[in-house]
Amino acid sequence: MDLGLKDRVAVVTGGNRGIGYAVSARLLAEGAHVVVASLDPARNAQAVETLKVASNGRVIGVPTDLNDPVAVENFSSARAPNSAASTSW
Repeated sequence: MDLGLKDRVAVVTGGNRGIGYAVSARLLAEGAHVVVASLDPARNAQAVETLKVASNGRVIGVPTDLNDPVAVENFSSARAPNSAASTSW
């Protein structure tokens, strides 16, 4: 199925396990670039590595506490590695 997501950037909160992980995997399969945001840094890193192996898409993990306004602000201004803009890959 082509959902028209190729080269689009998707942010998946809670994307390191369960439904969020499944959504991340499907978005990658559709050609989207995925930012996995979750609270647990170790679980986030593990999920990102597994997703990278399972797809040709670009995926990064940003451990974030979405209950913390400062952390959300930092997340929203985070940049992909080696990018000039927050949505560039």
